[in-house]
Amino acid sequence: MLKQLTNILQQIVDLLKLFLDRSVKTGKNIGDRGVKFGSRLRPKKLRSWQSMMWGSAGVGFLSFFAVGILAVFATLGWQIFLLIGLYWLCKEVAITLTPWILAALISAFAYINLRSIDSLSPGVANFAIVAFPIIAAAFIVIPSLRDPERKHALKWNNILLIVGLHLLLACWIQLHFILQGWLRDYPTFVAEDLGQSAYAVKVGWQQEDAPTRGTAILDGIGNELKAQLNNKSWNALPPLTAKNLNERIENIKEAVGAGLTSPAENELWKIQTDITPKNNGAILYLEALWEGPKNQLMRIDSAKLCEIDRAYSEVNNLDEPVALVECQPARKADRPPAKQG
Repeated sequence: MLKQLTNILQQIVDLLKLFLDRSVKTGKNIGDRGVKFGSRLRPKKLRSWQSMMWGSAGVGFLSFFAVGILAVFATLGWQIFLLIGLYWLCKEVAITLTPWILAALISAFAYINLRSIDSLSPGVANFAIVAFPIIAAAFIVIPSLRDPERKHALKWNNILLIVGLHLLLACWIQLHFILQGWLRDYPTFVAEDLGQSAYAVKVGWQQEDAPTRGTAILDGIGNELKAQLNNKSWNALPPLTAKNLNERIENIKEAVGAGLTSPAENELWKIQTDITPKNNGAILYLEALWEGPKNQLMRIDSAKLCEIDRAYSEVNNLDEPVALVECQPARKADRPPAKQG
């Protein structure tokens, strides 16, 4: 029994020795690689990619302490040093993806620098991203144009193909930013059915019965009508003629639209009013018309029904007629409220 226990302990000791020996060898290999990598970064001469990399690091460190115009020059300086050093390294190692790596860095630096300028709109910085494929094509094509007799020079048909493909990619990127701008300024586009589109795909989940901007405008008009007319003296109100009501509704529509997000879209919304007079008031049938791009022929987005009636309220122990406004919730055009009157 004691002999078996001794053998087990010996095996454990042997395993620990083996593990330690391999750990030492692995650490030595890592250390050797680290030393090799460090020697690789050490400049052998002044004109080398290592010098550019270290220059970029130094100027980048100084940029944290620079202010004003010096900060601008320091930021551009470390970026330029980095691009030159990276191009030098990629050329020395012969990396195939060099044009796209450099183009991506140039576009990223340009985008960051332009976004930091407060006086410029965000759309200007987007051109730096759009230019990415064009810059990459320039890195591919220009060496062949400068030295057409070299061994690996591109033929003209290849040059045209490369330039054309990269220009097409730039157009697709620009289309992305255009669509994003439309969706930001005109959120109603999001509600459109893009199932038949050849290039636009709606990503994400959206509730089918979610209220549209048209229903929000109509409900806002109804609420404001109640605030302006409810319990107001009937005799003090202007006549409920079609002209007066249309002017009032148009003014309310402008105020309601200004309070919603993306007010630029308000110009594409029109409110159509069908007014039916009755003995003690009027019936208003409101329709929100979308005059922007739409994949269907129907322009009516939503509808709402409101009634203005004359009622009686006891004020100062006297019966005085007042206005009473009641509105149904706005509904989408596929389920409009029934007209009355």
